[in-house]
Amino acid sequence: MNRSYSTSAIILKNYRIADIHKGVVMLSRDDGLVHAIAHGAYSHRGKLRGTTNFLCAGTAYLYANPIRGTIKLTDMDVSSYFSGIREDISRFYTASLWAESVVKTQALGGDFDRLHTLLIDALTELDTRPGSSAELLNIHFIWRFLAISGMQPDLAHCAATGEFLAEREPIFYSPADNGFCSKSNAHDQMIAWQPATAAFMRYAGSLPLCDALRVRPPDGAPARIKRVLFGVLLDLVDAPLNSLTTGAGIL
Repeated sequence: MNRSYSTSAIILKNYRIADIHKGVVMLSRDDGLVHAIAHGAYSHRGKLRGTTNFLCAGTAYLYANPIRGTIKLTDMDVSSYFSGIREDISRFYTASLWAESVVKTQALGGDFDRLHTLLIDALTELDTRPGSSAELLNIHFIWRFLAISGMQPDLAHCAATGEFLAEREPIFYSPADNGFCSKSNAHDQMIAWQPATAAFMRYAGSLPLCDALRVRPPDGAPARIKRVLFGVLLDLVDAPLNSLTTGAGIL
């Protein structure tokens, strides 16, 4: 039986179908990733032409055909276009990384409402802040994204031994153990976080996103934080992230 319904969604990917139709991949607050067809969206007079672009967010009106197994996007009431993100290359690549991560992890397989809220909140901050804020926003988004996925590194216990990590000593990320180790279990190839860096992530990670952005990281810390987070993110996705590759030197 055919059915129509609506959902709060944000468009994460577009692709062309035939000459004038558009395939859209969106994150729905209710259903996770939804693959739909926007008929006529690439035509000059198509009503969905300007409302089905990358990062358009709002209420999506959908028509599901269970016999064909297809979903049609019949209308999109856009509440935010996040147009400011497109004005800055750092912000655009940052948003692209988030979108690609959500798509390639199948929206983490669950807790869609929490993920949708995180993405909308992060994009709202990214849209209204200068490009210089993109790096810190990226750190906070990925850290929370990993928490939803269950792969956020533990900053309290040694991944090798299970013992408590001393808060006044450096910690070392071990890819083999998928977590941080104490100095006694570290080797030279591991990425070290100084005590102030770990303390920053513990504290800022416990705050709402907008409040976390007011906390300044230690000098030089973002580069080391990103090296760890990007590595964990790639392990989670288990596939190349084009945004990381093409955005090298920007992200």
